Amino acid sequence: MYGGGGHVEHTSPEAIREADAWLDVAAHTLLGRRIPVAKDGACFFHALAEQCQGWMPHSLRQQVVENMRGNERLRDFYAPELPGDPATFDAYLERMCSPNTHADHYCVQAAAVILNAAIWVLDATGPRTELRREGSVHTPSRILSITHRRGHFDRLLLPLNVIQALRGSSTNTYLLPPTSRSPPLQPPCPPSAI
Repeated sequence: MYGGGGHVEHTSPEAIREADAWLDVAAHTLLGRRIPVAKDGACFFHALAEQCQGWMPHSLRQQVVENMRGNERLRDFYAPELPGDPATFDAYLERMCSPNTHADHYCVQAAAVILNAAIWVLDATGPRTELRREGSVHTPSRILSITHRRGHFDRLLLPLNVIQALRGSSTNTYLLPPTSRSPPLQPPCPPSAI
């Protein structure tokens, strides 16, 4: 689960350095590298937009919020998880509209739908999260890779052969509920974009 709404656990500086080093080693083991993005509350949107031509972080955030707003299953499912989380789904959406509100697992799922992508997240538990749209009759157009640590996302640049191997991976696949929303206003990431 990704800490949304600005929740960041308190950890010693040494533990933070160790976690950063672990992510860098894990990325290197995959023959990739972690590319830092701004720590401004929109890091998730920066990390994805930098991988997709035609997307800006603020417009991706707007589309994610609109996708969630139109998803009745998500509205019914929403419940505050942490102290300080909005009590209602509408209040949650209002908070997510703020440019410096951290993304959470709901945002990751909505972005996968909007970008027609599997989003692969490398975090402290290992390379384990792949998100796909439920009921999709086709494979997502691409895999977008990011890292997550302590409420912050960075871009993860992986070589093509690793991405191709990930396409066949079935570890921890979370299915996204279908949505009645119309297609995004901006084009999905072209498969050739890197």
